[in-house]
Amino acid sequence: MWLSALVIGAGLLVVVAILVLLGIARFKRASRRQSPIGAVKEDFDIVREVRDEF
Repeated sequence: MWLSALVIGAGLLVVVAILVLLGIARFKRASRRQSPIGAVKEDFDIVREVRDEF
């Protein structure tokens, strides 16, 4: 009985560790700095696309 609980607990810890590592990798990729000129150009393109729709 205690062995099955130990196996399930260890499995859950492995799953949680994998999800944490994936979350950290995603956050690092999302938080990369962008040059100010590139950010302004991207914003301008978004506004232009929205304006063209109307």
